[in-house]
Amino acid sequence: MLLFAPFLQLTALGFVLHYIFSFTHVLSVFGFILLMILIATKTAQGRGKWVKHGFWLTFSGVTITWGLTFFIWVVCNIIPFQANYVIPMSGMIIGNAMTTISLLYKVTSQEFVHTQGIIESKLALGFTSKQACEDLIKESIKTVFVPTIDTLKTIGTVQIPGMMAGMIVAGANPMEAIRYQIVIMFSLTSGAAFACMFISFFAYRSFFTKRGCLIRP
Repeated sequence: MLLFAPFLQLTALGFVLHYIFSFTHVLSVFGFILLMILIATKTAQGRGKWVKHGFWLTFSGVTITWGLTFFIWVVCNIIPFQANYVIPMSGMIIGNAMTTISLLYKVTSQEFVHTQGIIESKLALGFTSKQACEDLIKESIKTVFVPTIDTLKTIGTVQIPGMMAGMIVAGANPMEAIRYQIVIMFSLTSGAAFACMFISFFAYRSFFTKRGCLIRP
């Protein structure tokens, strides 16, 4: 069933986008983006069931990440405000934020299990909960960023990114394809960094009670 799901989802998306692209109303575009954000939130939050108010934290992380990126696109006039540009590129940002947050939840939970004794020792020495979890947060973010860093190291040499490859296959000018790929590449990287920092700032608090006592997720 898992193998057939992407086929069915992409086929349905093709019909929906054909319908959505025919609209020029702003609300129809943002309505579809909101739907993508909600689905991404639900998916990522499934990995972070141990996080207090996980749905709203994840929703905020995905939404703010997309919002900041979209704001930069509009202010810098990087892309025209047209559905066939805004929706696909927004989908990349939202999907990347979803994947990043989902992986961060899983890695943070695993790191906590391995470092729980160290955190308890720091608390006993008078560290605050934030200070005791600093190493945990740093290691989690580093682990989550390994695929992103490796991709940046090899992009254009080992692999041709998906958006660029798609535009070239469709007959676009390679330099035009590269321009859009650079925008997406830096948007994805900066978006992932923001999502990690935003979620980490709040998620670690789920390891503690209101009185600051350590609990297991």
